[in-house]
Amino acid sequence: MNLFKSLKAKIIVVIIVVLLIGIAIPKLTVHDLVSVDTNFRQIITNDINYHYDNPFEQIALFLGKSSIIAATPTSAEIESFTIFRIPLGFFRGQSDMKLLISWTPVGDSSTTSISDSFLPTPELLPTGWYAHRTSDTSFFITTQKDLPNIGATEGFAYGDQVSVSFSTTTLTPQSWVAGQQWLDDTALIISKNWVEAHGHTMLQVEHQTEASPELTDYLFVGDRVYTITLYPDKGAGLSDNVLGAMIDKYAGDPAYKIISDAQARTNCENLIFANGEQKQYTYVDSVTGIVTVGYLTEKKENKIVLLNYQNDYNYSGCSSDAHTLLYNIKVEQDRQDAEHISG
Repeated sequence: MNLFKSLKAKIIVVIIVVLLIGIAIPKLTVHDLVSVDTNFRQIITNDINYHYDNPFEQIALFLGKSSIIAATPTSAEIESFTIFRIPLGFFRGQSDMKLLISWTPVGDSSTTSISDSFLPTPELLPTGWYAHRTSDTSFFITTQKDLPNIGATEGFAYGDQVSVSFSTTTLTPQSWVAGQQWLDDTALIISKNWVEAHGHTMLQVEHQTEASPELTDYLFVGDRVYTITLYPDKGAGLSDNVLGAMIDKYAGDPAYKIISDAQARTNCENLIFANGEQKQYTYVDSVTGIVTVGYLTEKKENKIVLLNYQNDYNYSGCSSDAHTLLYNIKVEQDRQDAEHISG
């Protein structure tokens, strides 16, 4: 009996020692990669606790530690670990999960989980503009090649800039926007407009900052929400062109076309105008290659179809009307592209 009690005591001691080691590992090895001020840290801590809200995750978080791996003036990317430095996302089946915490000029914040995501910086930029990465899912573009050492919370001092970040959601654009409380602040918001960008929904928000007005576009592409911000918002100019290029890049992503190549080809095969005069209008999206055609059928009914003039089958199998339409569009677009390059 004494032997059994002695063995049991040793097992308990071993378990306690192992647990203490497990707790010590994240406490001693997990550190912030960027430094932030006290208020910044408090916002992050509150949002982490709010996101990991079930009792088991709360205990796991208490036994571990979180790290700020990237930060901008209005967001931070966080990794959280529990004992033995096990990623906290492991308990949700996402061992590589990070939290993207964003807040607004009035202090409202939102937290989104991101997993297996990477947002590449643009390969081509206008002369004199440079991209600077802030995390795996965010970067900003500015006219400064080398940034001054001004800290993570002084981003406006970088001057003219376009910032891009993304997160994922299962909500509709309207439901997602409804959760952004700062968008209801009438003292802050100058204007809000729902628009379309290459077939995708986008909300344009012009709002005030402490320094100058800023334009923030929320672009919804599949399950992704791109936040594209122009600062300062001073109307047409080169920085506005950079903003437009970023919108074109992500709204025009071939992986998220508003119509599949197969369906566009089927439409191309079936498009027949009763006579040439019954074609009502044609809208060409030169970024995605999608052509919207409105026309009257033989029964005098309005109909709209989508085609794609940028394809790899050279209009093979298309009806005569569709072939002529798409060929003429391609010739005109090629002419405009050549003029743009030479100009």
